[in-house]
Amino acid sequence: MRWAAALGAVLALPAAIGAADTLSHLTSSSARFRIACVGDSITYGAGLAAPATRSYPARLAERFPTGRVVVGNFGAPGRTLLRDGDHPYLRTSEFRAATAFAPDAVVVLLGANDTRPPNRPKLGEFKRDAADLVRRFQALPSRPRVFVALPTPAWENPHGVDGSLLRKFVILRWCEVAAECRAHVIDLHTPLLGARDRFPDGVHPDEEGARAIAALVYEGLRSRLPGADRLEPESPYGMTATDTADGTGVSERRVVGCGDAWPASRIGAAVRGLTVSLAPHERSGPRSLGCLVTQWNR
Repeated sequence: MRWAAALGAVLALPAAIGAADTLSHLTSSSARFRIACVGDSITYGAGLAAPATRSYPARLAERFPTGRVVVGNFGAPGRTLLRDGDHPYLRTSEFRAATAFAPDAVVVLLGANDTRPPNRPKLGEFKRDAADLVRRFQALPSRPRVFVALPTPAWENPHGVDGSLLRKFVILRWCEVAAECRAHVIDLHTPLLGARDRFPDGVHPDEEGARAIAALVYEGLRSRLPGADRLEPESPYGMTATDTADGTGVSERRVVGCGDAWPASRIGAAVRGLTVSLAPHERSGPRSLGCLVTQWNR
């Protein structure tokens, strides 16, 4: 996943696609809500003919009303989440630019390069470093909401990215960090498991793949941002959770589908007094998830 690095670019917003697909209720006409997309070459748009206009952050920008939301692409090709990885994201100009961007929301999509051979011996530090990155963003003066994007799948590829490690280790660590840091989660892994043809080299999405990622990120953002008209969007997997501890209700809910990354035997310990149900959805069909991590804030 080594590609020429580029500075994170703030994307110009085209006209809104349609009232049903916009988040016009998020901000007043005088405000500009700022979303920072942080990541590696998948965020940057490596392999696409025109990353500035065809990467997933660029496609995400198209879904918002003109002038209301600014999306910044701070993807740094080849970078790791690990601070001691071969090319750490924390040491990049893109990271510095993302923090200077004063974001209101941050979408973090990192972890693929951490499964490459040079970085595998250091994966034991992944959770520590992931929590550190999330908290760095949460501590910014703009106090952004942080959205952890579970990494997209990886198939056989020439970059050394290990899809099995992504599924069985990296995603599990991200789930744990999100719960502990009270970050939101957007699952980019499970919905794209059947989209091998949208990732030509086994790692990087083509234009349609980038559009699919943007759609998933948009759906993950839409009910979490200030002013949203409903707390929880329809889950693409029909996941619902009910508080059975005291029935007092909640002010915020986080439900994470982690594929087969977490043994079913640990579900009870993860949900701690909550009833979690899983139902098939018409877009994805029946699916069995190995774990659901639920965090409640009263």
